[in-house]
Amino acid sequence: MTLLRHVPAVVIASAIALGCGSNDGMQPKVPETTSAEQPAKGAPNPGNARGSNPNAKPKGASDTTGISADGSSTQVASPTSITTASETPTTIGLTDDQILQALHVSNANEVEQGKLAQARANKPEVKQFAAAVVRDESDADAKGYSVARSLNMSLADSVLANELQGDGQRMSAQLRAQSGPDFDQAYIEARINAYRQLLNTIDNRLVPNAKSGEVRRHLATLRAQVDSHLREAHSIRSSFNPRSNP
Repeated sequence: MTLLRHVPAVVIASAIALGCGSNDGMQPKVPETTSAEQPAKGAPNPGNARGSNPNAKPKGASDTTGISADGSSTQVASPTSITTASETPTTIGLTDDQILQALHVSNANEVEQGKLAQARANKPEVKQFAAAVVRDESDADAKGYSVARSLNMSLADSVLANELQGDGQRMSAQLRAQSGPDFDQAYIEARINAYRQLLNTIDNRLVPNAKSGEVRRHLATLRAQVDSHLREAHSIRSSFNPRSNP
């Protein structure tokens, strides 16, 4: 106490102020952001902007992040989608040699089933129709081979040709299981369904892809023949049941 009496009052007051002052004076001063460092008005916040994150994926992107052997993240390639001809037939291109092969398979199906009908049909009109189908489709098949020779090409398989072949085999198996009057009706119904599908195939899958003028003319001739057979098949079906609609 004796020593304090000799210390000036101003010094004591200053010491008390330093010891009891707020902690704000002890915090490190944060440097102010200059106008050049401040983001422009309306610009995204760098801390929240999706584009500022180098690891962020674009909107709609698939997850391509994998795990490597050491447990760290790694980027892997996205799988490539595959489209088959059966999924999107109108978008898959066919070459002229593939078109001719598809027609050959269709002709062969009709000839095989027509010969079966000639042997098993009961009604004379069904037998006559089957004979006309065998004759016309045999001629069309020979014409297809002639077109291929003139273009110096060999017939080539395709997904479409395989589809037509499978359909023909299933239809032939179903017809072999029929007999008597049931066979006549089954054969005519099979021809109507097959001709409708073939016309759709010609219009939507073959003609749009045909390149050669000869192939296009062959398709036009064959289409007219198929349409004629379809009309005759409808007429025969009407004789089975006068109330049936074409």
